Amino acid sequence: MKIALKVNGTGIERDDTPKSTNFSFIRRNDLLKVPILASNAKTEIEFEQKHMPIGGLPTAYQFKPGVQVAARTFITDHAGDITISYHLKKLNGSVLTGNDSDDWKLKYYTSGMTMKPGEHFCYAGLTVNTQVESTNTGFVLIPDTKDELGWWTAVGNADDDKPICAFPLKPTDESGQTSTNKGSFTITVQELVDTAASATIKLTLVAVNKAGTEVVLPYTLIIKNKE
Repeated sequence: MKIALKVNGTGIERDDTPKSTNFSFIRRNDLLKVPILASNAKTEIEFEQKHMPIGGLPTAYQFKPGVQVAARTFITDHAGDITISYHLKKLNGSVLTGNDSDDWKLKYYTSGMTMKPGEHFCYAGLTVNTQVESTNTGFVLIPDTKDELGWWTAVGNADDDKPICAFPLKPTDESGQTSTNKGSFTITVQELVDTAASATIKLTLVAVNKAGTEVVLPYTLIIKNKE
C-alpha cells in the first residue's frame, strides 16, 4: 500500500510522490493510524576526486536544516575515483559530534542481525546510469565489491525497487576513526570525451536515537561529465 503525503509551508522542499508502507490491506471503515515524524536535519556532503588540482579543495554541498529531498549535481572533469563523504551535523535540535554520547547515531546493517518489517538502514544505491555502447558498461562502473543490501527484502522492500547496485559505506571520519555521524563511499567513473553521461545515486541516511525512534533522510546525488 502506498500513501501520498501533502506537505505545506514556506521554505520547505517537498516530495509529494507516494511512499510505500508496510500495510498490505485495509478493511472498509477501518481506522488506519499512520505514524509521521517530521525531521529537521543539517547535512554536508562532499565530492573529492582522486586527482585534485594543486591547491584544490573537495566540492562541498551544505544541505540546510529542514526536510531535504532536492537533488544536488556534481560535474566531474576527468575519469577515476570520486570519494563522496557525508556528515550529519544536526538532527531535531541535537548537535552531533560523532561520539557514543550523541542523541542520534547513523544506523548500518551488519550481517546476521535481527530485523523487523519496515526497518531501515543507511545505504548508497545507484538508480540511474548512462550506458556506454563502446564499452557496454555504465558511466559509473559497477564495483567488484558491492553492498549486497542483505536486508532489502527481509524488511519488506520489493525486488523491483532495488537499485542497480549499492556501494559499501565506510562509517569513519577523515582520520579513519569510527564515527556515529560521518562516513563515505567511493565510486569510479569512466572518461567519455564526446558523450554526455550522468548517473544518479540515492544516498539514504538513517539515524536512530536512544529511545529507538528512527529518522530516514533521503538525498539524491547526480554525477555528470558535462554541464
